[in-house]
Amino acid sequence: MTDVTHPIFDARTMPPASVYRDTTTWKDPEATAGNVRARGWTPAPSALAVSLEAFEVECAEAGVTILGLPARVPNGLWGGAPNDGVRALASHDPASRIWYAAVDHTEPVAAVADAVEQGARGIVVEPYLSAVPAHVDDEAVNPIYDAAQSLGVPVLVMLGGEYGKDLSWCDPARVERVAARFPELDVVVVHTAWPLIQEMVGVAYRRARVWLLPDVYFPGLPGEADLLLAMRTFLRDLVIYGSGYPFCPHGEQLAAIRALDLPAACLSAFLYANGARLFGLPDSVPTKPEELS
Repeated sequence: MTDVTHPIFDARTMPPASVYRDTTTWKDPEATAGNVRARGWTPAPSALAVSLEAFEVECAEAGVTILGLPARVPNGLWGGAPNDGVRALASHDPASRIWYAAVDHTEPVAAVADAVEQGARGIVVEPYLSAVPAHVDDEAVNPIYDAAQSLGVPVLVMLGGEYGKDLSWCDPARVERVAARFPELDVVVVHTAWPLIQEMVGVAYRRARVWLLPDVYFPGLPGEADLLLAMRTFLRDLVIYGSGYPFCPHGEQLAAIRALDLPAACLSAFLYANGARLFGLPDSVPTKPEELS
């Protein structure tokens, strides 16, 4: 059992709860398991069984004490996870779950304030999935960023992996343009623009409020060495742990992270302190989340 003073915050996870069942991730668990194997992991038993109970056991065994639950705008590509459902999932145990609201850039900008008022700790911005696809640095998305900056809430933008029509959609320079326009906005780059790791690390070096959340692309894939060097030096306080569950099994991924031999201060910052500082989490938390429902 993990000591309460050394918690682990999984900043991005999608458990097999009903709110995520319409996503492609959970519509075809066998295909998801194949994706997990292709990344070099063993699919978690909870994912193969699509079992919430088993997921909770695995979190407890791995020492994961707080979960970050992302919403996703309705879309015909990956399937959506509506804000109301994700908020309800988090509300069952607010001490060990936070949630991020998804806002489409075609929605009225008041949706950002509404989400924050309802308790969202971040705003998910994935304009590629909109019915009117746009790049993250498209000026049409600016009102969302402006509202989030005004409210002091981070945005989570996805760059990397399978996001976008081609690799140009994941160009880290797009994040730098957003950071330059909104210098007081915290921008969390989900997937860290993988495989463009060096470029993304360079942007984070240049822009003080750009955070990296490598989740399913770390460790064990190309770019690992560059990210590790950054974590040991100038980005120690700006890289956040996430499993992207079910795409990384908690126990196996955390064991691989510990085997990287990061200095203790870097490891604790990555696994908890950085995310806690960004999303306003407590210094100590219960040893495991209560059962999801």
